[in-house]
Amino acid sequence: MIDTFGKIMSDIHRGKKTRCFIEREDGYTNESSSEEYFYPYNRWGKGEKEAIKLVNKKVLDLGCGAGRHALYLQKKGFSVTAIDISPGAVEVAKLRGVKDVRKMNMNKLRFGRNEKFDTVLMMFNNFGLGGSMAGTKKLLKKLHKITSENAQIIASSLDYTAAKNPAHLAYQKIKKKGLGLTIKLRVLYKKQKGSWFDLYTISPKEMPELLEGTGWRMAKKIPEFYFKKRSPSYIYVLKKVKNGKT
Repeated sequence: MIDTFGKIMSDIHRGKKTRCFIEREDGYTNESSSEEYFYPYNRWGKGEKEAIKLVNKKVLDLGCGAGRHALYLQKKGFSVTAIDISPGAVEVAKLRGVKDVRKMNMNKLRFGRNEKFDTVLMMFNNFGLGGSMAGTKKLLKKLHKITSENAQIIASSLDYTAAKNPAHLAYQKIKKKGLGLTIKLRVLYKKQKGSWFDLYTISPKEMPELLEGTGWRMAKKIPEFYFKKRSPSYIYVLKKVKNGKT
């Protein structure tokens, strides 16, 4: 794996100026503001601030990046386990003070038999890192097994149906198959091109169908805002269904 994301996190942590881009498989490229991974609480969007208040007990932060959510929750007294697939991001999170941060692929979760979580956090559109409808359902079922009886998932996901850009609509027309939409992306930084990855996106109307049979139900959706502007993303609060029944 080419750890372009980790390189970006490391450079920002060391005070270097960065310009990075997200490239889609059809060539569409957009500049990304990676400094957001380091923002203190007072710079978070109001959707994030609302969602973080719902966190309780033992927390699993999936795709922690530079650790901004984990650090905030630690200071509030929560027990937090943070994971990221990027070695560079994990190292930065450690340097910034995250107490329990591990290099781990969220699609290959490995925890001890007695490690059970009450809140699973999946911010920055990380709900989509299951990569597909099948992959996301598989991940949700795994999270059901490693969480407590009354657990919740707080997860951010891009709502592809909010797109208005003709380039996005044209891409959707080609790629849309079944429930949700999978987007193939990679990170570009300086002369480095990251590995391609799939981001699964889902609309609020489709979410209940996606959750069928996973042991989770949608309890709440919170609109996201960045720089005081409405984002095409939602933060979903999913509640565990007892006995895995939906």
